[in-house]
Amino acid sequence: MKAIDGEEYLPRLRALYDETFQRTGSAPPPLDLAAMLASATSDASARVFGVFAGGRVEPEALAAFAWVRSHGDYASYDVAASTRMPVLGRTPIGYPLLWRTTEWAMERGHSWFDLGGVIPQSAPSTHPLAGITMFKLGFTEDRVVVGDEMLIEPSSALRRIHALSSALAAMTRGQK
Repeated sequence: MKAIDGEEYLPRLRALYDETFQRTGSAPPPLDLAAMLASATSDASARVFGVFAGGRVEPEALAAFAWVRSHGDYASYDVAASTRMPVLGRTPIGYPLLWRTTEWAMERGHSWFDLGGVIPQSAPSTHPLAGITMFKLGFTEDRVVVGDEMLIEPSSALRRIHALSSALAAMTRGQK
């Protein structure tokens, strides 16, 4: 396992991220992996850790990754993805990442660790993410809301101003 810090890993990070969501039968939410990697390499408050197959560290050997960030008194396990390795059966290879990210948080003196979202308590047990939720709740029964998702739709005037400024910027770049 090692911290991932190079752009050469971006295509493999994308492939693992997409594969992980394919297993749940859902589309992956948009994620700017380049920005994620940049935050983890330019700031001590974030890291992307990777598990590699066969003791190699080149991008093709990356089998799983996790992005952890520090937020004052707690850390968050923000994104994780992995492939399935037939030699391990159905054993998830993300467990070492969870251990390492937890260690990373403890080294920084965090008092708690946010494993991320879980499905609503009213969701059926057949929900594709029920197993992940059960795993997370195996650490605690506490469900704490630490954020909310919002969709902000700009006014039509702001959309027109943005379109105009983007067009002007494109024309300016073309003249140089």
